[in-house]
Amino acid sequence: MGRWAVFTAAMVAGAVLFLLWGREPLQRQLDTARVANMFVPADRDSFDPGPALGSHFPGLRAQWQGREITLLDPLAGPRGTVLVVLRSVVWSPWCREELRRLQALLPAYREAGIGLAAISRDPPEALAATARELGITLPLLSDRDHLSFATLGLLDPAHPRGSRHFGLPLPGSLVVDRAQRVVAKTFLADHRQRVAPEAVLALAARTLPPARAPGARATALKPAPAAP
Repeated sequence: MGRWAVFTAAMVAGAVLFLLWGREPLQRQLDTARVANMFVPADRDSFDPGPALGSHFPGLRAQWQGREITLLDPLAGPRGTVLVVLRSVVWSPWCREELRRLQALLPAYREAGIGLAAISRDPPEALAATARELGITLPLLSDRDHLSFATLGLLDPAHPRGSRHFGLPLPGSLVVDRAQRVVAKTFLADHRQRVAPEAVLALAARTLPPARAPGARATALKPAPAAP
């Protein structure tokens, strides 16, 4: 074998080794660069998709733990719920980074009495695999048939019916009280930017009503004592 052939074979072998062992670290570096400045402190643009503030939450058609979820009640805390809409936790670096931040804040959500859940178009088995990979314990809902996103008015118009990515949602957050009323939301025009999860928690804590005291309803319905 000539010197040139040996050199060529070595170059090909090096390229194969790079593809096999260097691809994943390189992808992680690229993803880290992409998400470096993705979070902003507040929703200050005019982009306003989804249910109107003050309107009744229209419901879901999602899968979670092998059952269909149509209401937020199973996910709610004493004060209400923050539902985070994600495009994909499998391939979107922005959604995966947001999911990591949300998981880190889960104890703070519980302490505030607010339920936290995320919903994406990923199938249930993909969500379960990602949860194991990233150590996620917050509820991950699957809107595989994109019926929830359609009901919520959150289908991305950049991907119309018939296109490869039809069914992708506009990412953001909805804050819903225990009466199923939308009290706040955050959606940004650029899907690569998100309101920081800490800011969403603070917004929910400000806008959700306090938890109902145990027995408050029963006390209010007690008959007045008879006059002596």
